[in-house]
Amino acid sequence: MAATAIAKNHGVYVASTTRLKAREEMSKVAGSDDVSIDDGAIAKQVKEKFDEIFELVGTTTLRDSLRCVKEGGTVRMAGIVGNE
Repeated sequence: MAATAIAKNHGVYVASTTRLKAREEMSKVAGSDDVSIDDGAIAKQVKEKFDEIFELVGTTTLRDSLRCVKEGGTVRMAGIVGNE
């Protein structure tokens, strides 16, 4: 939520994911422009790839995040809450 708020304060379009439908509204309140429910294959849901991705889950979702970034884009991994 903090990363979303910081990005929005800098005028960034923010798309976020959550695995829990109950957290969708919380993400929007924090500033997310778009929230997707992550079923483990978010790349299949993404219509347009992103310039940058901020990966907080870690190695369990990193491959999927890499599929969502534009060629030459950046994926920043800052967390490992996936326990792997």
